[in-house]
Amino acid sequence: MECIDDILKYEGYKGFHLDNFDFNKLQYLSGIEKKINKKLDYIFLNNCILDLESLNLEEAIDIVKDFYNDYFKVHNINYVDEALLDETVKGMNDNISASEFYDAINKILVSINPLDLPFVINGEYNLDSRIKIPIYVYSGYPNEKNREMYFSKVTVGNLINSLTPVFVAHEMMHLETLSVIGYADDYLNCEVLSIFIEKIAALNMDKSLKLLKIIEKIRMRDLIEQYNKYLRDRHQLLEEDMLISLMYIKSSLVAQKLFDMYIREKREEKRDQYIYDIQDVIDGKMKVEELLLKRGITAGKCEYLKCLRRHV
Repeated sequence: MECIDDILKYEGYKGFHLDNFDFNKLQYLSGIEKKINKKLDYIFLNNCILDLESLNLEEAIDIVKDFYNDYFKVHNINYVDEALLDETVKGMNDNISASEFYDAINKILVSINPLDLPFVINGEYNLDSRIKIPIYVYSGYPNEKNREMYFSKVTVGNLINSLTPVFVAHEMMHLETLSVIGYADDYLNCEVLSIFIEKIAALNMDKSLKLLKIIEKIRMRDLIEQYNKYLRDRHQLLEEDMLISLMYIKSSLVAQKLFDMYIREKREEKRDQYIYDIQDVIDGKMKVEELLLKRGITAGKCEYLKCLRRHV
């Protein structure tokens, strides 16, 4: 298993917590669930999810294709067959150099549209959607220049309904951004654009706003759960688990602020600029941090509490 430091370097991050985001100032999150308990009624939320229109997987993927074709110029990503990858790595000479190691892997990668990745139902009754990144890192050389990002599949839960395309749209943004090694400097920002895009997708796919309201409640629930986990277990969590919790907390807050600014824009051309900037990120012309700085979203300038209350 690759260590977290090597994976972060391989994916092009310069580190984490680079802007000194102060998690100690987020104490209000511990009590926000009680203050808005009626709006975060989990039983009611689960019932809303179960009442959504059922889809099959092909229908869900087609909806995501239409969304991305409307909003972005999608780039191909690298697909790898995991069995072939394992066989290739096991067959390498022990004395091979890092550059040769990555070149050998690159030869078996196939360039495909991200929505042509294999989709596999995970067998669990949920809405979970994830991408598989079976990266091999040459020991001591995680940031060799010729390394490539590659992916093997997307897994989805077998509860497939009108919310599934929203979560798949989230994963598609990961595929697009992660394919640009170094698209973000700070690992704690790695979910910002994917969470933002799932809200845009919900807004686009359902003009009644029902999907958006549900996804915002889900994100609030997940944010509070991650923060409570961080407070409760921070002295016991492994480094990787701690980083993941901090990443979801910060990315969720920043993505919500970005979305709040987006929907409060009165002019359509102003909203369009958010999409153009994300296109620049997946084109490799802009980093996530530059996109946020362009809108004044910095560690100390976001009114996160007011923003969250508007979206629950």
